[in-house]
Amino acid sequence: MKSLLLVTALCVSIPYAWSQDPLLHFNGTLDRGETGYSVLTVPAAAGGPAGVLLATPDALLGNTPGNVFRLTAGGAVLWSFSGVANGDAAGSALALIGDLDGDGIREIVIGAPQKLSAAAATGPGYVTAVSGATGLPLGQLSGAASGDEFGSALSSVDLNGDGFLDLVVGVPGAAAGTGASLAYSGRTGALLRQWSGDQTGDRFGTAIAGLSDLDADGFGDVAIGAPGTAFGASRPGFVRAFSGRTGAAFYTLSGNAGGDLFGTSVSGGADLDGDSIQDLAVGATQFIDLCSPPGYVRVHSGADGSLIREHAGTITSSFFGFSTRLGEDASADGVGDLLIGVPQPFTDCAGGGGQAQLISGRTGNELYRFEGEEPDCDTGLFTEFGFATDLGGDLNGDGLADPLIGAIFAGSSCNFRPGSVDAFAGNDLFLNATPRQPRAGDPLVLRIAEGPAGHPTLLFLVGFNGVTLFVEVGGLQPFGQDETRTVAGTIPAGLAGSTLDFKAFARGAGGLVVDSAVESVTVR
Repeated sequence: MKSLLLVTALCVSIPYAWSQDPLLHFNGTLDRGETGYSVLTVPAAAGGPAGVLLATPDALLGNTPGNVFRLTAGGAVLWSFSGVANGDAAGSALALIGDLDGDGIREIVIGAPQKLSAAAATGPGYVTAVSGATGLPLGQLSGAASGDEFGSALSSVDLNGDGFLDLVVGVPGAAAGTGASLAYSGRTGALLRQWSGDQTGDRFGTAIAGLSDLDADGFGDVAIGAPGTAFGASRPGFVRAFSGRTGAAFYTLSGNAGGDLFGTSVSGGADLDGDSIQDLAVGATQFIDLCSPPGYVRVHSGADGSLIREHAGTITSSFFGFSTRLGEDASADGVGDLLIGVPQPFTDCAGGGGQAQLISGRTGNELYRFEGEEPDCDTGLFTEFGFATDLGGDLNGDGLADPLIGAIFAGSSCNFRPGSVDAFAGNDLFLNATPRQPRAGDPLVLRIAEGPAGHPTLLFLVGFNGVTLFVEVGGLQPFGQDETRTVAGTIPAGLAGSTLDFKAFARGAGGLVVDSAVESVTVR
């Protein structure tokens, strides 16, 4: 935030960025190793430096055991961890737990389901607890039978009220795909509870969200996803919330229609309806066939499961909601926000670079649409930006949550697609251009979000092909009742190859002027 007196000074020294200000970029080194398959923010409150965890599980080809990297917020690698044997897919899931070795730093749990994307299982799966400081193993748990996919999903929450974060492990392949989830004590490692799906093919335990306390009994609780199987499944999928204290089910949420794969992703952590209880977001990718509906995400009250709002995808076969993170506040309004992954994996109908959409938890407005870049080639692999997402903490020390996004097949060329991970800064004002790569004659829409209704906004062209400008666009106009403002126009002829940089200013809460990151538009 800036005072009104600082606006003139800011205008002559504006940092440029392609989109929301980037904080971190990490490229994988193993072709098709799927760097960014899982990502996790490590906040400073966990002990040690703030940073990220990211995985290269090699779950497509299985040429390695899979690897996990712990990075600082600046991108330096602190340590790495490898699975035991090729094909283990170590790093398919990640979770933070408590401090087990007394060094003041929380430990990491790494899931290795021993199941590749298109091959038979090589074992039951296992999870390894490693030191948060060094990455050295501290202990291991294993599944019961080959094909269980033990460790496909992980979450931590204090279920028994002893002050230690317990570990909940997803086992979606158990009992011929009925699926299960097992809870282990964070203090002793003993099995606390086991929950199972209802019938064969439920794949219960595909996604897990630990929730602080849904029924105000002083114990943490958990929600578990059972999306079923893809390609024409008759069941819609479900999510079931359970008491940590008793193990009993609170409620079951179901998808809208058969084949929705509701429960592909489940996330909790923010209170959107103001009842002081964490709510949950559930993704339904609707993967019926290679030309499927776009998918949707529903946000439900953690207290009783009632619907708060639904967000629908717009692009066929985009896998909208494949990853969801109902996380911390990225927009400085005091309410947690929602990050939705839209990886767009298929060429058949609507393959593309992939997206991640940042949604205001307070208003439901789309704040910003992060977009992956797609090489101009036909290899059958798309970037899948948005395959994994996190909104779990502050990396740059400004008090706002910073979106973290994985793109498992990002690469520098058509024949080298190792994957990558990006982190972007949260902000108190957002400017989104659609499209970002228009042609002459195309409409261009610039949307400012979000600010108090009636408060004034200004939009400026601040750069042209690298030359700093400060040209007002669209005049002084207020935010609408929906807390957004839109400026629209048409791209004129003669700008092919040019890059235009825009920046928005607005009077925010308390009368202070806030500014967006620079939004760049490149004319094709």
